[in-house]
Amino acid sequence: MNDTARLSSGLRGMRVGGGLVLGAGLLIFSLVTSESMDWSPLGLGILFGACAAVALSGLFPIVAACMLAVALPLVWFTPDKTMQLGSLSTFIVLLMLLWHRQRVAAAFFGVWYYVWSVVLMIPTTTGTELITGALVWAGLMAAFAVVGELLGRQLVQNEELEIRRRQELADQRQAIARELHDTVVYSTTMMVMRAEAAKLHITKDPSHPEAAQAPDADFTADLDFIANTGRRATADLRSMLAVLRMNDYETADAAQRFTIPQTSFDRVLTDQSHKVREAGLTVQMAVEGDLGTLPEEVASALSMIVTEACSNMVKHAARDVPATIMIEVNEDAVEGAFVNGLATARSGKEGPGYGLVGVQERAEALGGTVDISTTDSRWIIRISIPTKR
Repeated sequence: MNDTARLSSGLRGMRVGGGLVLGAGLLIFSLVTSESMDWSPLGLGILFGACAAVALSGLFPIVAACMLAVALPLVWFTPDKTMQLGSLSTFIVLLMLLWHRQRVAAAFFGVWYYVWSVVLMIPTTTGTELITGALVWAGLMAAFAVVGELLGRQLVQNEELEIRRRQELADQRQAIARELHDTVVYSTTMMVMRAEAAKLHITKDPSHPEAAQAPDADFTADLDFIANTGRRATADLRSMLAVLRMNDYETADAAQRFTIPQTSFDRVLTDQSHKVREAGLTVQMAVEGDLGTLPEEVASALSMIVTEACSNMVKHAARDVPATIMIEVNEDAVEGAFVNGLATARSGKEGPGYGLVGVQERAEALGGTVDISTTDSRWIIRISIPTKR
């Protein structure tokens, strides 16, 4: 969640929580400070109703305003014709109405509250006191109204910024998707087609120059590798395009929004271990647990993590030291370890490349952790991803 969305959510939570706290606090304070007063049943009922209106105002402002609008006239029938501290509820409900951007309702109920507040002053005040009280009351209502208006405007501004941010991100993703489709996907598709055409041509024409320069089996295997890799790359790119064109509102959480669909994890594990062996390394692989029980988003992320770890082995591992791949699926998480010898000395201060940054991002999006470390002769990647969320 970005800062704007977090602030908007915080303001909404403050609004709801603030109403509950203020309502409960106003009730307790009114009862504690008025112990010596002879509360009538009607007076107690009005006080409870006013405090309940304050408590509800953060979530249901119109309902709360109506409750208070009914309670105020009833005060006239109480012995002392005053709500004491409960009268503060009018200011709080007015603030909440404006915080919810209910300006018309705030104007209507604000006038109603003010009129009845002044009317209730008449039996207990005279002349100058009445005028002074009416002015003070108007000033307090205006002050609370200003605070409510400012809070409401801040909330609206945050929501507008969040909508604009989402639209800008959607536009960026669509632009990237268009560029990927028109460049990389097209080029990869052409590569597959040419590899298939070359393989077919050599099969039909053994006198082809390329066939004469290399053994048929090796050359055909290379073409098979190019074609198969190109197909997988094209499939992955098309999956990426689908994610890039996905709207923020179409997914439940970040894990789904940032997960690229992949082939089955056990197939990826087999393919990647084979790739490492083809590079001349000895691979020691151990898998414990049922890979089929992994949630789809965990299996997809883990597939890409294994692919990156094995690619690093191919590029950096010493050929005379066995590489180790360990995967363990337990009840609550899947854990993995990838260990290979270093072909050349590497500094432990070197930062991770883009691929390893991607590994960390994939794991963290699912609530997991990644630990990357080196020794004098070993490069080690440890991962842990929860399977229950």
